[in-house]
Amino acid sequence: MLDSLDDAERREVVAAAKSLQLKTHDILAQQGAPAAHFYVIEVGRLRLSQTTESGQETAARTVGAGQSFGGTLLAGRPRYQQTARAQQPTRVLAWARPTLLALIDRYPDLKARIVEAESRPSAVPRVRFEDPGESTVTERLAHVLTRLAANGARLDDQAIDIVHSLTHQDLALLSGAELREVSMLLATWENDRIVQLSPTHVRLLDQARLEALVTAVGAPQQDSVQR
Repeated sequence: MLDSLDDAERREVVAAAKSLQLKTHDILAQQGAPAAHFYVIEVGRLRLSQTTESGQETAARTVGAGQSFGGTLLAGRPRYQQTARAQQPTRVLAWARPTLLALIDRYPDLKARIVEAESRPSAVPRVRFEDPGESTVTERLAHVLTRLAANGARLDDQAIDIVHSLTHQDLALLSGAELREVSMLLATWENDRIVQLSPTHVRLLDQARLEALVTAVGAPQQDSVQR
């Protein structure tokens, strides 16, 4: 984001920020609150989520070190579009809105860099099951993973890395299931060498076996998390 600046200019921009330390589960910004700050993560991870008017949380994504949050204040959106919560001890740099606007006046390229970073298509596609019908959690979760894998980085004939950062809770939201059910299924699939898990990523080791589990899921609606 600061690539267009020289070393002295970078130091000036960073010096204008305040460093904030968050504990796990601390809320950095609340959806709907005035977008008063722009943040860049130095260490740790933030979980960004949206809540509908009915109170239902939609699919979320995770952002980590070097990524930003809150740049929508430069795109004519005066309020945060998502809630940002720390997934682990996290440190962020925070620029107050007046400070950020003053820096942009001084370094016009900075606005373009921020808007570009905030507009990258990193949101997790959401497969929405309004009515699961007769489908099982196994079928729905397998369907979600195969859909997400369509945008993954293929490693060999079978293994695929899903590029989106995903927690078990994210997958539960996407598949319309309970967290406990999803965690148990993923543990079973990992034991069966169908998937390989890390805290925030899933690797498909055997896509064919996963696709074989999808037998009763109808065509879902899909959208993406808006910033």
